[in-house]
Amino acid sequence: MKLTLKMKISIVMVLAVLVVGGVSLLTNSQAVNDVIDRSYASHVRSLAGTIGAVMDTDQVIRLRDAVMSIYEQSEKLTTERQYAPTYNTYARLYDPVKEMEEYKGIREMLRRMDAANDMESSSLVVLDTENRTMVHLLDSSWRTTLHPGLSEPLSPANQGILTNPAGSVFVYTIHTLQGEKKIAAAPIQEKNGQVAAYLCVEMPMGSIHHQQNRFLLISALIVLAAVCLTAFIGNRMVQHSVVKPIARLVEACKLYFDQDKMNGSHAFHDVDIHTGDEIEELAHSLNRMETSMQDYIHEITETSRKLHDERMRADEMDREASIDTLTRVRNKRAFEEAMSHLNRLAESGNTAFGLCMVDMNNLKVINDTLGHEKGDEAIRTVCGMACSVYKHSPVFRIGGDEFSIVLEKHDYEHAEELRRHFLEVTEERRDDSRPEWEQITAAIGYALFDPATDRNAEDVLKRADRIMYEHKKAMKAKMRDLPRR
Repeated sequence: MKLTLKMKISIVMVLAVLVVGGVSLLTNSQAVNDVIDRSYASHVRSLAGTIGAVMDTDQVIRLRDAVMSIYEQSEKLTTERQYAPTYNTYARLYDPVKEMEEYKGIREMLRRMDAANDMESSSLVVLDTENRTMVHLLDSSWRTTLHPGLSEPLSPANQGILTNPAGSVFVYTIHTLQGEKKIAAAPIQEKNGQVAAYLCVEMPMGSIHHQQNRFLLISALIVLAAVCLTAFIGNRMVQHSVVKPIARLVEACKLYFDQDKMNGSHAFHDVDIHTGDEIEELAHSLNRMETSMQDYIHEITETSRKLHDERMRADEMDREASIDTLTRVRNKRAFEEAMSHLNRLAESGNTAFGLCMVDMNNLKVINDTLGHEKGDEAIRTVCGMACSVYKHSPVFRIGGDEFSIVLEKHDYEHAEELRRHFLEVTEERRDDSRPEWEQITAAIGYALFDPATDRNAEDVLKRADRIMYEHKKAMKAKMRDLPRR
């Protein structure tokens, strides 16, 4: 049977559309895979970083120390042997850990995070670089819980963490019988920069792959519909109504895959086809598909941005929690953290620091006679005096009229000189030309860390406090009471 020219052209067009559609589908599939994989990795990385940032590092350190003290003195049992006869005996060694408030509190918090963010599970692990294993501290899973102390060999997918253990969030992919999963390991760092533990967030990609398969199925159906429509229209309007519009769509497809999807794609938007038939509808469908893809990418990007903003807000709240609202210097909470840091330095014995105590005089008299507003001004004045004298050391307000200063470097080396300068500044304020609430005096005392006698920073603080109160007693005999109104 001889084929007419129209039939030949129709067959060629059908084959061309099949080829172009197949190539477009495969290329689009790869592009979607890449976008989803990057977006999903960014999402799980931000999620792990955000959760890790709001965790109580001190609780994590106490839990880690409790688990590792047992782990280092007992036989090592890997996750591959958790069904061995000796497993129950091994697990009972860690029963005291499971009763710790830190264990219960962290696990409950992680379970809430899992539920709120559709995560499969999350866990805390410690990196054992010597044995190239991860030691489990806590697992939030409701189904199969890994007991504390179980070690897991590093796999090819995650052993890259050894090259940068204190770096940024490490993301890797694993393949299980249940499907592909993304895991992000976020370091939880101590105040000295050391990694206390890693928060591992595990999130399945099943729902994403389901959406991807659905998208590919719709794309395949669109391509199939295009083939059928082309064969029908090709017999009637081969050149004008088919060849040119299809050619323009092919060019749009090429342009679509050459453009950067993250910065917006308008390849199909610019295709102007008015054939009044299915070809025009196909162009509109591809335009809607392109718009839908852009909306999806925008949604993923917006979600990532919101997670980043939440983390920034959490960091700002944490900083604000360490600032005294009246004086805007650091508060008692920040001082306790500083003392913990000094205690760690004191344990080594090879450190140089001092503590200075400043106590304002007659705050109660000012409050009772002039009002609490003037009392607040007096507190801010004393704080400003301390900050102006001790320019190189952090000042903390630890009580109503009490301030503490951690002497470091320059201020440590000139501690006595600065003490005398502070007294000169307070003496200058005893001027009758000033308002009564500005004629302020304060007692001061400091002590320097002596590794021969001081066990920790608290010993230094006690000596500084005692010297300050001795100075206060001496001043009381000379100070004049503020006049009552």
